[in-house]
Amino acid sequence: VTKPTGPASLPRNPGGWPNVVAVLGHSGTTGQNSDLARPNQDAPENSWATGTNPKVNSIFLRVRANNPQARAVALGHDGATVLDFLDQARQAVRLHPVPDLFLVQIMDNDIVCPASAGALAAFRNTLIAGLRILSQNAPHAKTFVLSQFGSPGTQLRTLSHLDRLAAGGTGICDIVDPNGRTVPRKLARLDRTIHRYEAQLKAGCMSVARCVYDGGANGRIVERKGDFSSDNSHLAVQGLAREAAVAWATMRRMRVIGPGSAG
Repeated sequence: VTKPTGPASLPRNPGGWPNVVAVLGHSGTTGQNSDLARPNQDAPENSWATGTNPKVNSIFLRVRANNPQARAVALGHDGATVLDFLDQARQAVRLHPVPDLFLVQIMDNDIVCPASAGALAAFRNTLIAGLRILSQNAPHAKTFVLSQFGSPGTQLRTLSHLDRLAAGGTGICDIVDPNGRTVPRKLARLDRTIHRYEAQLKAGCMSVARCVYDGGANGRIVERKGDFSSDNSHLAVQGLAREAAVAWATMRRMRVIGPGSAG
């Protein structure tokens, strides 16, 4: 077993509330394109994880309501893959103090559709390497891993005809054809692929101490009009608020944070 090389994380408060919340992952963590005044730019204040916008009511703001001394660290960045997550994990355990809650949102940029066994194994193995860095170097911390927000089929129902036309294609996993019509077999293929990658998130988390997978809770969110920003890829403030609420409820239910979660 590798010994921790970074500074030990602070023990949690007696109530089970973290002192330092860190998020690692891709542009889903950065509030990308969620501010109408700053199109196609990050809006970290809107992050579901570490943001400060009360309309989102991020995990960090909810933690701070119970632990006023809590701080947040955002390590995620646009376009991040699981290899980037590995680097982010190394950065995280070099922080002073090391965070005691890690939020992880990674997968989207790694998806190969249809998924091959090799691609899935490579994703899982790299994920586990990153999770082990967190676990071994932050002995008091917990890690919470998210599934993907919603699902392709339910998101399609929120799109206008023009949006569907813009998304249309003829690729093997293009779920809308050039005329904006749903292609059921391709939709099923993409959905299976996403679930296969989420299974790697679950398996990876189960193999590492103090890691909790959300059990698909984020993926069970049924998208509503207004959840997505103008690019129909990143979440708007409304969607980020829903993501934060579901993640919070799941973490409380699974005792990742709050009373009964310490130790």
